[in-house]
Amino acid sequence: MQLCPRCKVHIQGKKSACPLCGGTLSDVDLKECSPWVQESAGNSPEGAFPIIHHSALTVTMFVKICIFAFIVLELMCNTLLYLFGEYLPWLAIVAFFAIFAILDVLIATYYRNNVIKLITTQAIAAIIIDFIVDYKYGFYGWSVAWMIPMTLIALAIITLAIALAHRMRFVEYIRYLLFDMLIALCQIVFLKLHMNYQVIPAIFCMLFYIIIFAGAFIFRFRELKSASARYFNI
Repeated sequence: MQLCPRCKVHIQGKKSACPLCGGTLSDVDLKECSPWVQESAGNSPEGAFPIIHHSALTVTMFVKICIFAFIVLELMCNTLLYLFGEYLPWLAIVAFFAIFAILDVLIATYYRNNVIKLITTQAIAAIIIDFIVDYKYGFYGWSVAWMIPMTLIALAIITLAIALAHRMRFVEYIRYLLFDMLIALCQIVFLKLHMNYQVIPAIFCMLFYIIIFAGAFIFRFRELKSASARYFNI
């Protein structure tokens, strides 16, 4: 019995590579496998394809359950707000963040096979929602002063860490950093409109991204050019 560490599936016979991802296989003792793997191996011909255990709760069913729970929660919150709104004003906040929660679930489900895209999408969604909340409740400026620059800096660090951990190619993650840098440079608009009372985090954030791309341009120019040609037809 062989095991693919990446796909987490058991494969019978002697294969040179995983038929799903092409990765390296490792030999495992059938006696150390779970009972359902041993039973499947005993009932299947030698050299069969991977034995995949099907979970009772599928991704589609999980999404449907979350959507149903979201609809029930929204109906209850809005009904209670209509009846007892003056006594339960916090239900409006619950209803609002329930929208963010279901969007987060849908995004995580859609991009579950691409960790960097998932984290980037969630971070941008969080930035937009926090800015809307800040603007709606008097605009104290905390979103543009602290939340946006700190989130973008953390996003760049996490993106680089994931790329290094997964040994991704430069062209696979540089486009996400480029997108993040464009979002970071948009903070110039808040500075020009005097909406940011604390300019240091925003300036440091933009400087941080400029330094990253200056290093990429100097040390990884060929790969940067290749990525530009691939994604932007430059």
